Amino acid sequence: MKDRPSDGGPEETNLTKLSDRLLLYVITTSYPKMLRRMKHKTLSIPYITSLEQVKIVPFDESLRLKASKEEIENDRLFLVRFLLPAIQESWLGLSTPKLFQQANLACEGSPFQLYTEDTCLEFHLLLSILLQKFRGSLEDLSKSRGKENVSTVGSEAFKKHLLAVMLNGYALQRIARGSALPMHLQNITPMLNDYHRANLSTQVKERRGLGYEFDEELEAVQLSAIGEGGLRKPMWRSYVDWLKLMVLHFDAVDILIRHVTGPHFHYSSISIKILVPPPVDNTLLPWRELFTDSKLFPTKNVQDPHSTKTNDEILEFLENATMSNPKESLTTAKSAEKLWIQRDVEKTIIEIELLKNSALPGIKGCAEKLYNMLCGWKAQPESPGNLILDITHSIQSLCDNAKFFADLVKMNDAPNFTGTLHCEACLASLINHSVNDNSKYEDLLIQLKVGYAVSNCFCYQILNSCDRTLDKL
Repeated sequence: MKDRPSDGGPEETNLTKLSDRLLLYVITTSYPKMLRRMKHKTLSIPYITSLEQVKIVPFDESLRLKASKEEIENDRLFLVRFLLPAIQESWLGLSTPKLFQQANLACEGSPFQLYTEDTCLEFHLLLSILLQKFRGSLEDLSKSRGKENVSTVGSEAFKKHLLAVMLNGYALQRIARGSALPMHLQNITPMLNDYHRANLSTQVKERRGLGYEFDEELEAVQLSAIGEGGLRKPMWRSYVDWLKLMVLHFDAVDILIRHVTGPHFHYSSISIKILVPPPVDNTLLPWRELFTDSKLFPTKNVQDPHSTKTNDEILEFLENATMSNPKESLTTAKSAEKLWIQRDVEKTIIEIELLKNSALPGIKGCAEKLYNMLCGWKAQPESPGNLILDITHSIQSLCDNAKFFADLVKMNDAPNFTGTLHCEACLASLINHSVNDNSKYEDLLIQLKVGYAVSNCFCYQILNSCDRTLDKL
């Protein structure tokens, strides 16, 4: 990256070559995540659908904000480095004569304006097409990759789609960082869907309950519609934040390149090491063996050194739970969750009442509390919003608890591991745990710690119900 081309080209050309070199690598390794985010049914598709349904673009000059030098430069790069070549090669399939005029002005070094009353409709249509092309090129890239155990990244088809992803993503990145997008979104705000604003926190929990993939960063963009102190940010800001997240990998490359080539980076060389985890055996260790093997599973409670709980007792508890028909409890809990999302309180209560008779550990107590909350909601449907959240969370806990035990039963029939090995686990395994003083690894261990969402209902069961059931556990 520190190599300077010897052709005497301008600084922008040098940075472009460096950026492209790294960006191709980043896209190749990160396109699955980029595609998952673009295709997320509840966190991305509504944004795209909302934008595509806008057919008329009003224009209000008073909404124009003072553009920074960086925003103006992004506008210029969009026009000169993307739009002009795309028009000349008839790549867009869209006529943009007004934008073409501004692109020519920018190319000549004359004053230009990307977003005006003349260009606003062309800008909107172009934005919609770029979102379609970006997703399409990511899908094409994924298909051309083929099977993971066969190297296809050098194929001509893969290279072609890789360049298309880079081109589409670059255009969206410049739009997201330019001055036109905020003004445009404010102009069309009355026509945009307010999908992510009503009962926002409840929707997040309901989306997770419907089995959609959890993406912490993507969830955070949705929640950003609510600012500090519970005050709502303008809706258009949520759209800007979403688009910036879609091109986050492109921004990361820009930031890194400019740092390395900037005046504050004084090193003459860079060493990059990529830790590749070893191949993972797809044979899943039976969970019964896990709890009985002291080399793999701790026999002592590190949180409570005085605890007398044993692995055999944990195993016995789990065995009993798997014989309590967890699949039936899970089916009932999911039915209750679906009915609650539809706000069919009567039928939700019926399903929860069935769970009060469940023999699955932890379900009965949680269902009884939930039953009382639902009856309270039924009597007073205008209850505070926190009651809605409590009910939603409790139903989700019931599902998580039942699913845990149902998955244990399922693992008896299909004991194959289909996941992957976390790099954090690889790094943590390199730490020498044999030394007496581990304090020097404390900061590193905190950074490597992997967090998992665990059902409150299940935690309650492990910490309380087990003690009552087994007297020791």
